[in-house]
Amino acid sequence: MKQKIIFIVDGNKTIGLGQVYRSLNLAKEIKKFNKNILFITNELITKELVKPLFHCKLFSEINLKTDMIISKNDLVIIDKHEETHKKLNYFKSNSYLTIGIDYIGKGKKLLSKGINILYPHSGITGKNSYSGFQYSILDPSFKKSGSIKIRKQVKSLVIMQGGTDSHCFIPNIIDSISQLNSQLKITIIIGPIGYNKKLQKSIDDSNLSIKVKRNIKFMHKELARHDIAITGGGMTLLELSKLGIPSIIICTEKFETETASLLSKSGFGINLGYYEKLSNQKIKNAISKLIQDHKLRTEMNSIGPKIIDGNGTKRVCKLIEEWN
Repeated sequence: MKQKIIFIVDGNKTIGLGQVYRSLNLAKEIKKFNKNILFITNELITKELVKPLFHCKLFSEINLKTDMIISKNDLVIIDKHEETHKKLNYFKSNSYLTIGIDYIGKGKKLLSKGINILYPHSGITGKNSYSGFQYSILDPSFKKSGSIKIRKQVKSLVIMQGGTDSHCFIPNIIDSISQLNSQLKITIIIGPIGYNKKLQKSIDDSNLSIKVKRNIKFMHKELARHDIAITGGGMTLLELSKLGIPSIIICTEKFETETASLLSKSGFGINLGYYEKLSNQKIKNAISKLIQDHKLRTEMNSIGPKIIDGNGTKRVCKLIEEWN
């Protein structure tokens, strides 16, 4: 029986969609090796995103006791922060190998291997774990993209707080920028489920030049249009690093502070930490500093692509091939 590579991944308004897109990028690369791909998820929106490209089932459509969905020849990749103990036991007992990507929840010992990109300290540790930004899984278009050119005058700012802005923090960012009396052209990028009335009101009440863009098809091209960025501490931050776009990091979840801290200590990004404790004045000051400090922006532009080189997906595939 031909081996299946089975992805376990979820995405929704609360947790965002970053891991879904990451798994899709990895699956596209794995498919080149003539592997059968299956996605299993709890979330309907994940299924809707996956099914144009790969076969996908909801857990609610499967009876784990009777359906032969996984065989001893198969490899399971869990790209989510946590899974139930019951399911982890099922995957371990019925598959050839179980791999966790950025798995930070309970039951780590039940997984055979761990790949930690965003969370090297809180993810799976030990001799069977592989950690570092060199394993960053990006859309292949980013590998071909060079870093942006740093202009002396900052004209354009892009804002992203995950695909869903689950805590609705972008209005606070808009309010902070309004205090600068700046002529910046601002673009807000959100995913398919990220728009809300509070964001619209904030835009309507502002005198800033703001565009909202959704469901960007060629993200690398869109990001490269901008001089600076405000982003969360997830996978979009890695994309900005690859393009060398000077960034301010506002973490939308506490666990993102690990990634933000590691990158900023390496010289990329102004890390403002977790959003809950963040004042508009602090955001305003950080934006003002990044706009005015041409040297700092130039340094980030040089350092970012050295941290994230765009070859991470191939490195992960090589690991999987070795483990097989």
